[in-house]
Amino acid sequence: MKNFFEFIGFVSTALISGFLVFSYVGHKKNTDKPMTDELLTAYNVQKPESAPEFAPISSSRTKASKEKRQTRKGSVADYTIAKTESSASATERLRDLYNDGAFVRSTVSQWKKNVAAASETHSVKPHLLMANVIVKSYLGNYTAGEFNRDVSEHAGDMAVPASAAVKSYDYAWSVGKVAQQFDLAKYFPAPMPVASANATTSFKSTSTAKKAAVAKAKPAASMAPAEAGFREMVAKEEGFSSWQGLQRLGDIDTKKRAEKRVKVLIGAARVR
Repeated sequence: MKNFFEFIGFVSTALISGFLVFSYVGHKKNTDKPMTDELLTAYNVQKPESAPEFAPISSSRTKASKEKRQTRKGSVADYTIAKTESSASATERLRDLYNDGAFVRSTVSQWKKNVAAASETHSVKPHLLMANVIVKSYLGNYTAGEFNRDVSEHAGDMAVPASAAVKSYDYAWSVGKVAQQFDLAKYFPAPMPVASANATTSFKSTSTAKKAAVAKAKPAASMAPAEAGFREMVAKEEGFSSWQGLQRLGDIDTKKRAEKRVKVLIGAARVR
């Protein structure tokens, strides 16, 4: 019986010792767990909150391109608005021109020779070109360079109807109105045909008719070189490139003055 109790005590002691040993080993294992596991756990928990967010490159480019297009559209819109406002302002200012006859006459006097010469050399309708000069001079400081540019742009207009030619000008409606209202064509009379002049003079008398016939049959080359030279010189003094141009585009007073000047020069040459 004594041995039985001793056996029971031994077994109990062994079980208690084993329990204590296993408890100690488990506690030791938990205390020796690698620090890296804890760091990794902490990093995985904090990553979603601390990681920076970057926009895709394609999205940035798309946004920049969109802003650039919007800026370009805004610039085009601003230019269109400014141009419309400028055109409206010019229209308002030109309303006063239609009643300003003094300005029209002054401008015609200043530019008439230039317009006549341009009409002769570039086949430009002179009354429309003059109306264009008046309109642009009224709107601002019209220069010789701008005049030459307009002459080049409208060269050959003589071959088309006036209704079609006027449409190619800036401020076309105002150019047409000024040309018609102030009858600018009267400053640039069409040359009288030679045949009509001879026919008119033939009715005056028989002797005049004979002289006209002789003059008509006389070749142009028979004109004295001195007289031809005087005519060309006088034409240039009057602002025309040739005597023929003066006869075709000059007004009556200019023609009379030129004829008188040629006769004086011929008389002086004969006296010498």
